[in-house]
Amino acid sequence: MSFPSLPLKLNPAPNFFSEYSVVVPASLKDAYATLGTSAGHERVCRLFKGCTSVDLLHKDEIALPIPTYPDGKQLADVAVRTAKASDDAAKDERGNSPIITRQHFTMVETIPLLFGLFNSQVMLKGTMSWDNVALTALSKSSDSPESGVPPAQETPTLYALYETVGNMGIMVWKLRIFTRDQGDPSRTKVTEKIEGWAPGWIRPVVQNETTKGHRIPKLDAQLFDSKSPHLTSGVKIGIGLFNRDTGVVGNNNKPIKVIEWTLILHHKNYRSSSRTIHGIYKSQPDPTSKSDAERAQDRDEWVWKLRDPQNAQSHTDLSEPIGIIHVANFPWSHELLQSAIETKFKAEKGSDNPGMVSMWSSSGWTIRVLHYLQEWYGTDTGFRLPCSTRRLHDLIKEKATALKAMNHRNGKVPIVNLDDSEPYNTKRKDKTKNRGNRS
Repeated sequence: MSFPSLPLKLNPAPNFFSEYSVVVPASLKDAYATLGTSAGHERVCRLFKGCTSVDLLHKDEIALPIPTYPDGKQLADVAVRTAKASDDAAKDERGNSPIITRQHFTMVETIPLLFGLFNSQVMLKGTMSWDNVALTALSKSSDSPESGVPPAQETPTLYALYETVGNMGIMVWKLRIFTRDQGDPSRTKVTEKIEGWAPGWIRPVVQNETTKGHRIPKLDAQLFDSKSPHLTSGVKIGIGLFNRDTGVVGNNNKPIKVIEWTLILHHKNYRSSSRTIHGIYKSQPDPTSKSDAERAQDRDEWVWKLRDPQNAQSHTDLSEPIGIIHVANFPWSHELLQSAIETKFKAEKGSDNPGMVSMWSSSGWTIRVLHYLQEWYGTDTGFRLPCSTRRLHDLIKEKATALKAMNHRNGKVPIVNLDDSEPYNTKRKDKTKNRGNRS
């Protein structure tokens, strides 16, 4: 049984809890800056399943201790979301007392109710708080040419505090604790401790979603790059088109084939064996799977499932490629974008069909992913589709017709750009060459 930390950080007392630790591939400074401050707060929130929007508001500062927690000298011992911001005079009076930086924000999350039969949107107001003085000192130490692996007594423990209250009355106090990995200073152990309160009617759902969903997702070293904590050299994202045999023979005694849409990711070359292929496919329901049985109820005897990008057996029906349509260079690492696609996009249509396709299929799923990559991350990444979402289906069909007419030169699958009929791998002539020789 879990118990709340003392003194209590919530009123009423917490009634759901969770704790989890992970070692991330980043230095203490980079891990704290990305996971513990406003520098990475919006991006990290959007990695979690259920988050649909985040808006950063104003910042202020608080001098510890505060009247509510007179003995609290660090974030682990206080709750500061509703505390009054300190003015300069108050901070001067405290002398060497810790000064906490607090970022106010709003967020929208979606949580499933009634065993996932419908979703409810939760509007959150919250704060992210951290010790900016400690971060600055750590940065100076890390930047010193004489700094090496610090002795144990000089290795700090840093805290960041996330606090929210939702329109359903749900309150969350989430403490992140950062320490250097004992064996490798380039890695950091992050422990996330959650205490929260929810009304009794929804507490079991919130406890379940907290245990499943609060864990830090698949993060790689490029997320913590101190020069650019989120944007990287990027990954290519393209639409892979394949002829798929339906298993039905037409009047001409030839098999009927349909075009299957997928998303293909690779940091350099779509034809590489290390690319990942993402999409959906029809499958017979697994009789041992309760979710399959529920999805197949009142439908035909099949369900939609996500392809496993790591398992070649998941792509055996994609043996006849038509071509690839290059969409964009997305400024995330391959692993980060793959993780977002795997966790945020279900196979079923539901009521979410931004491409307005008449019959749900791999094309509808592909358009949905591209639509929300633009809507959720377009501002941060610069990712933009060349047309409206509703026009996208027709545009890709036009590209598919062009790809079918192209020969597979040297056995290579043809590649074209989504917003340009010029082949993806064609080098443009340098029109400025020898310009200086002109008289």
